[in-house]
Amino acid sequence: MKILLKDIYYIEVYNKTCLIHTSTHIIKTYSSLKKLWDLLSGSSFLRCHRSYIINMFYIASMLEIDFILKNGDKIPICKDKASIIKQIYSDYCFEQIKSEKVDID
Repeated sequence: MKILLKDIYYIEVYNKTCLIHTSTHIIKTYSSLKKLWDLLSGSSFLRCHRSYIINMFYIASMLEIDFILKNGDKIPICKDKASIIKQIYSDYCFEQIKSEKVDID
């Protein structure tokens, strides 16, 4: 099954199964989260917790220990790496703003 990267909100591990949450479906796969991360890293995805990969495009807000997505889902942030994860997300936001400014010019 093909899934467009832009359609993925986040991926979570649940009972040794990865659940890929999209705008319209939840897709079950037996691929490991690490394997999926290897496929997604370098794009707009962030490994924010040992059980979650999140598409930064769909983050609505960042709280102390969670991300809130545009669809209302709450995704935890790893406490041990919270400052690094928040910095990666801040850098992503800055790059998005910078690229929009370039498009306008």
